[in-house]
Amino acid sequence: MSFIPTTVVNGPPKDYLSATLVTVGCIAVLDALYIGVFARKHWQNQIAAINDPTGSETNARLSAPEHGNLQIRPSGGHRRLWAAGIAYVVMVGAILGLVVSRVNHPESAFVEGLLWGAVLGFSVYAIFNFTNLAIFANYTWQSALMDTSWGTFLMAITGGLAAYTATHCYILPIRQSAVVHD
Repeated sequence: MSFIPTTVVNGPPKDYLSATLVTVGCIAVLDALYIGVFARKHWQNQIAAINDPTGSETNARLSAPEHGNLQIRPSGGHRRLWAAGIAYVVMVGAILGLVVSRVNHPESAFVEGLLWGAVLGFSVYAIFNFTNLAIFANYTWQSALMDTSWGTFLMAITGGLAAYTATHCYILPIRQSAVVHD
């Protein structure tokens, strides 16, 4: 059996290729704005506090050099970039497998995706942040609540857009595949 990105399986036809492109773009743009612009100073301080409780920022993984760009410092460099890449791949897969696949009605695809995305985002980000709160002495309640809220928003918007795109924008022709009848 070959992988067919545009399939019909117990629901409306879905174009997983277009949904994947929207998911990657949405997560990349929104997360870059959140981490690199809107909450940059907060996360610089939080990560510095976790890595170096004395506050000297010498071990911080994220730092703002004089020219104002957020960048990753060499401490662990490539391993951390790979880990971040894996996290983003898992987020894209989760949106496609746990959100887009659940959409049953094209006319309400955005709302269904929005709701399932919010559930997914809240669950994943709450587990991550409250585990951090439990194991890192310098991880703050503010960070946990702020990032859980962000993750809920990010995954809701991404889920809604991906679900809508999957059911309304077809890059490839629709093929009937593995249609299951009860």
